[in-house]
This record gives sequence, C-alpha cells and structure tokens, in this order.
Amino acid sequence: MSTRARRRWLAAALLLAAIASQPRTPAAAPQTSGDEAYVALEDAARAARARHELDAAQAAYQRMLDRAIGEPNALWQARGRLGLGRVATDRLQYAQAVPLLRQALADLERLGGPSDVGAACAALSIALGGSSPDESRALLARAIDAFDRAHDAPAKRHAQLLQIRATPGADVETSLAALVADARAAGDHAVEGGALHLWGDRLFNRGELDRSLQMLDAAAAALAGDVDPDELGTTYNSLGRLYRVHGQLTVALRYQRAALAIHERHGTDYAHIQSLNAVAATYQVLGDFPRARVYFERALARATRGGAPTIVAFLRASYGDLLVRMGEVARGRALLAQALDAALPYYRTIRGRQLAEADARLGDWAKASQEIDEAIAHCGDTTRVDCAGARIARARIALARGDLAAAAAEQQAVLGLIEAQHASLVTSDFMKQGFADLWVPTYSLAIDLQLRQGDVRGALETAELGRSRALLDLLASRDVPVSARTDTVAIAAGPAGLAPVASRRSVAVARAARVDDLVATAARLRSTLVIYWVGDGRIAVWTVAPDGDIHHAVTAVSPARLSALIRAATTAPQPVAATAGASGLVSRSGAQTLPIVTPARPVWRQLYDVLVQPVARYLPAASGSRITIVPHGPLAGVPFAALRDPSGRYLVERYATHVAPAGAFFDYSAPRASRPVSALLVANPADMPRIAGEAPLVRLPGAAAEVRAIAKLWPAGEATVLAGADATELRVLAAAPHQGVVHFATHAIVRDTNPSASFLALGRAGDARDAGELTPAKIEQLSLDADLVVLSACRSAGGPPTGDGIAALARAFISSGVPSVIATVWDVADAPTTRLLPAFYRAWLGGADKTSALRTAQLQLLADLRAGRVTVQTKLGTVVLPEDPMFWAGF
Repeated sequence: MSTRARRRWLAAALLLAAIASQPRTPAAAPQTSGDEAYVALEDAARAARARHELDAAQAAYQRMLDRAIGEPNALWQARGRLGLGRVATDRLQYAQAVPLLRQALADLERLGGPSDVGAACAALSIALGGSSPDESRALLARAIDAFDRAHDAPAKRHAQLLQIRATPGADVETSLAALVADARAAGDHAVEGGALHLWGDRLFNRGELDRSLQMLDAAAAALAGDVDPDELGTTYNSLGRLYRVHGQLTVALRYQRAALAIHERHGTDYAHIQSLNAVAATYQVLGDFPRARVYFERALARATRGGAPTIVAFLRASYGDLLVRMGEVARGRALLAQALDAALPYYRTIRGRQLAEADARLGDWAKASQEIDEAIAHCGDTTRVDCAGARIARARIALARGDLAAAAAEQQAVLGLIEAQHASLVTSDFMKQGFADLWVPTYSLAIDLQLRQGDVRGALETAELGRSRALLDLLASRDVPVSARTDTVAIAAGPAGLAPVASRRSVAVARAARVDDLVATAARLRSTLVIYWVGDGRIAVWTVAPDGDIHHAVTAVSPARLSALIRAATTAPQPVAATAGASGLVSRSGAQTLPIVTPARPVWRQLYDVLVQPVARYLPAASGSRITIVPHGPLAGVPFAALRDPSGRYLVERYATHVAPAGAFFDYSAPRASRPVSALLVANPADMPRIAGEAPLVRLPGAAAEVRAIAKLWPAGEATVLAGADATELRVLAAAPHQGVVHFATHAIVRDTNPSASFLALGRAGDARDAGELTPAKIEQLSLDADLVVLSACRSAGGPPTGDGIAALARAFISSGVPSVIATVWDVADAPTTRLLPAFYRAWLGGADKTSALRTAQLQLLADLRAGRVTVQTKLGTVVLPEDPMFWAGF
C-alpha cells in the first residue's frame, strides 16, 4: 500500500504542517525610540517569511542579529536568533534550528515579555517535533501560559492547536470542539480550519471515515479565501488520502494535485514535499509507476536540499518501494532497509511489509518471513488498511513457501479486516463504489487458496463478499427511516474544477449472500445460478442449481486474451468486401454505421468455450430452462445469450438468461406483486441538448415507430406516450413516478471517463431546469414504482462498470428501486430493434415472465433473420440482414 502523510506533528519533519500557522512574534516589552530600525528589520523578515522567501527572511534576521551584537542589544539578539531558528525550521534544518531557539528562549526568559517567551517556546517545540515529544509538549504548555499572561488570545489559540496536535493517542475531541468553538466565535478561521483538519485526521486514524470527511470538508471551507493557503493544501492532501482508501483514485489525485499547486506557490518546504509525496503515492496506487517516480524524485531532491534526515529517510523508503515494484529490487531494498530502524511505530508495519516483499522478490523467503512477522507485530499502531496489506504479504510468502494452510488463514484474517473497513466507510454511495475495486487481487487470492483446499462453498462466499457491495448497501438503505438519512449529499467539492457530485446516502451495510442464501434464491427463481469471478489469469465459475447442487470449474485465460475476446464480441464487425460500398445500417445512436452483411465471427464460440463449456454439464438439460448469470469485472459487458455451443446453437436457443450483479441482489429486487397496469413510453425527443465539440444528436424515426407499436399492446388509456416535442425532461420527470413500466427510445450518451456525466437525451422546453439530460443523479432522485425500465438506446448498459458490475445508467434505475432493467451493451440497429421490443412486450403482457419474454422476442427475431424476413433499404436497394448477434443479442 502507498505511504500516507499523516500525524504531522509526531513524525518529526514529516509531520510539521503547523509551521505556516504558527503565531507571529508579538511585541514583548515596550519599544524604545531606538528600536525602530529593529522593528523595521523584523517586519521585513516576517513579510518575507510569510511569502516563503526564506533567503530574504534569513538575511533580514541576520542583519538584526548583527546590529544587536554590534550595539550591543541582548533583547534584539535573542529575537534575531528566534527568527533565524524559525527560518532554519522552515528549511527543515532542525540541527541548526534547535541550538538557536534554545539560546533565544534562555535569553528571552531573562529579557523579554511573556509574548516573547511564548513565541520562543512554541518555535522550539516545533523544531523538536517528534524527536523529543515530552519536551515539545512541556514547551507548548509554557507557551500557552505565557500567551495567557500576555492576554494574546490569537497566539494562545495557535499554541493550543499545536498542543493538541502534539498529544498522541488521547481522546482530544473535547479539546478540539472547544478550540473550534472559540476560534469560530473570534473569527479566527486559520485556527478553526487547522483544528477541524486535525480532528478529521484523528477520526481517519480511528477509522471513523464518515465523520472524518465531514470535518475535513468543514476545514477546507473555513480555510478558503487565502485564510491559510498552506493549511488548506495539507487539508486537501488529507481529503485525497480519504478518497484514496475508498478507491476513488481520480478524485484523490485531483485533491492532491490541487494541494501541490497551492504548496508550490505558498507552502513551506515540508508542505511542498508532503504534496509531492502524496501525488507520487496516488500515481503508484493507480499503477502509473513512471509518473510516481518523477514526483518521488522531485520530493527527494527538495528534502535533500533541506538536509532533514527524517524526511529524507521517509522518502527514500517510499521511493525504494516503488523501485522494487518497477523491478529495481536490490536498489529499492537498500533504500527500504536504511529507513526501517528510524521508522516511527505508525510506519513500522508499512516499512516492514515493503522490505519483506523486496526480499521475497529476491528469493530470500526466510528473511521475508521474519520481516513480515515483525511488521504484523506493529499492526496495533496503524490502520486496518495497512495491516491488511501486511497480512496479504504474509499470505503470499506462506504460499510461496508451500504452507497453504497458513496462507489461507492469513487471507481469512484479511477478509475480516476488509469487512470491518467496509462497515466504516463514508455513508455515501459515491464513496463506497470504488472500495471493492481496491481489493479485487485480495479476493482473487483468497478464492484461489480456498479452491486449492477444496473449499468450493467458501470460495463462492468469498466471491460474493467481493461483488456489488456498494449497490447492495444502497438498496438496503431504502429501509432506513427517512429521518436517519438524506436523499443526496454533496461531496468532492474542493479544488477548482472538481465539481460536487450528488450522491445518495448509503447508511446500511448489507450482508453478502452465503451459500444457503444462494441455494434459496435459485429455488425461488427456479433458475440455475452461474456465478463468475475473474482473477489474474483465471476465471472461476460456480453453478448453483435449484435443488442445491453446487459445482465449480476454473479456466486459465490471460487478461489480454479475455479482453481481446470481449472487445471482438462487442465491437461491430467490418463489412464483407462485397458490400463495402453499400450504405450501412444506421445505429440508434446515429453515430455509427453498422455493416449490413458481416463475416462469420468465431468469437461467440470462443467465448462459449471459455465461459460456459467448463460448466456446461451442470446446466439444465431441458430447453427453455432459466439460468441467472452473475458476471464479474469485464464479463459485465458480455451478452451471454449470443454465446455459441459446439453444435452451433446460441445460448438463447437453449436457455432463458438474465443477469444480476450479485447473488444477494434478489433479496432487494423482488418484482411487483401484480403486472403493471400503466406505462410511460418516451421516444424520439425534439430539441435534444447540444454537446460541445460533437455532432448534433439525430432524430430517431424508428424509435417513434417502435413506441407506437408498443402503445397499441396496452389497453386504452393505460399507456402515456411522450414523443417529439412532448418528450421534454420536465414532462418525463413528472410522468415517470407511479408508472408500472418506463420505456425510453432515445439516445444514451455514455461517458466512459466520467460515468456520472452520462445521460439519456430528452427534449428541452426552454425552462432553465429543463436541460434535456437525464443523468444518473437525476434518476436516483426519482421515486419510481416501475416494475421494469427499458432503455432502448445505444450502449445504455455501457460505460465502465463499477465494482458493482453494472454501469451508470442501468445502476441508477436499479438503485432508485426498479427491480428489472432491460438495457443494451452495444450500439443497436434501429430497424431490428423496432421488431424486437414490441415482441417482448407482447410475450410479457401475454403472461410470460420478463426473462422468458425477452428470450421469445430474441428467438423470433433470430428466426426472421435466418428466414430472410428482415430487410433494409440501402443505396444498392433492398438488403437482407444476416443473423449476426449484433442485430438481436444487444439487449
């Protein structure tokens, strides 16, 4: 795991974020008429230091000291040394700072007033930091007393903040609350923000992540507007760390780069180094090692100039871990070894784990085992995340040494730590969505170990632990009383350019399905569950039959081959040469021309061999039986109905298939008790939104024809059609609640790099609230009673799936309470779609369940394609469409 910049006080140089907010040296004894020159020099030095122009500040303080020595003037000599000591501290030159500050304090105790003494005590305490914590705390107590005697309330508040920051382990919430209230009442936003920031960090270290986010957001708000840029930057770093442990790595990086930009302009050397380290660490977690290296090297270069041994050792260790991961193992290990003895207890687990991993790569398993045991012995000093990382390393080392039982036991302990961390996540759906993605390798290792031991049921339960937990938590939160939750929460509001994200509160912690739950679900659905887990080079699959029989298989397939197969299946094929000059078939998005005549594609058979053949003998024998696919990772985008067996039959010709993100999903998604009696059908909106830099969205006449055909299937008065100019966002939002079915035949704009910005395109009516973009956030705020939502639009199930295994638009409807969604995994052709969906509704309204109705419609369209009954008009005249899955399997 990446290093974390925290405990800024006790980690000596690394934990010194209070430098910029330390109190200015106030006037001490009354000034005499001969002091004007000293006052001018001191003012110039303070101003330069505030601008972080340390050379200018040092020169001014040195002139003050030289002048005072020449006159002589002992008081101003002491103040000059105090200033020089502070500048040396700013430069992280503690060896030079401490003697200067000790002499200044001794002289000011004899010659200065209480404010002078308080300032000197606080400055010396900062310079000593974690190297002498007891003395530091004693100095701060003296500083507070001195500032109290001087009636200097602002300086006293700063010293109180430093004192609380220097108090480890104790429950300091009462002190922090009192300090925040005092600072807020006095309008002292710098101390208010610093105290809130410290409070947020302490809560983070205790695992109270929801409260930590509240405090850190409040700190950032208090510090905004140039109140204290240095502290604002370090607050952003803490926010970035919090987002990082939730798996929201893009947001984390945005915060940390914003902190770096602030510290490059306004920060102390320490703050600048801290931000460089934070950016590097996040790039490392993202797997972008070259960029991580650039930022680590920048941090090291700056720290080395300052000459702070503790900081240099810390950064060398972080850099060493990166070098190990980049393959420079011997060099990286040497850097890690140098830092281990000097590491504070909080970092012993991290450093020991990193050193053990380096030795494991070098093949020294005995040394690696000893080091990882020592690292885990310090787990009580660190967070669950870092302890879990160490135990994962011990499991891998045990496995490499052939101790399968020990490895499996470690992994079970890790799963417990992950579950405990999951239970303490920020109660926001957005924050929870990325968490499971961080731990996929860990779940994969645990599953592999359990299967090696023959524990098929345990491995299946582990797979359920690792999938769709954020979505399940959100669905479970619907049962929480309204008084205990809010519908939306604004998060990620901070650095410029990082827009707030509306996210629903997710206060519940849903239980993952156990084997008995899965058996009960299979029996209730009268379906065989086919549950996948995609590991690194292996796909595990289990079948759970309605009678309780459980089987499994493991297939070796490289990630590159699997990605290539899925890409080939879900990308429109190239047209055959004979029709290359003909007009293609326009997709429903209007953005793609689909080939009319396609070559035979072996990918459907190849995917069958990888995904279905290993468990084919455990699937039902009767034609038309139901199977419930629970995919994982990249399999979420695979249309299983199109997989083709050795005899040439598609899976849809044998089974009725439907898809669920997790086995426990069905506990929260029961269909409505009776068939829907009303429907809202939305089609072919007019005046759709314009997208900057993209072609205008085209009208969809086929969608209008599709909806007209569907409307005729409903009894008179029970289907509401909003088409053309009537299909505006406001009218759809008003009409959607209380409908049994909501059907969208329009464009789906899917943003792969920003899923929350995806939307269903609707019309605009000129109202400022009517943007014509039905985004996931707007969908989630709807109170839908629908039993079914149909997204008859291109890639409406597309985009990168989250750890829930379901992408933005479909997930939004599921999380808003809709038990079933029909969506598309690719660009669908307009003409076949206008045949498929009316056939689906005809079968469903005729008494079939939704899964069987979709199968009936797909089989009917497939039969028509095979018989040459589906034609389109092109420049070459009438062309018969082939049976390629592109035309029927996308739903």
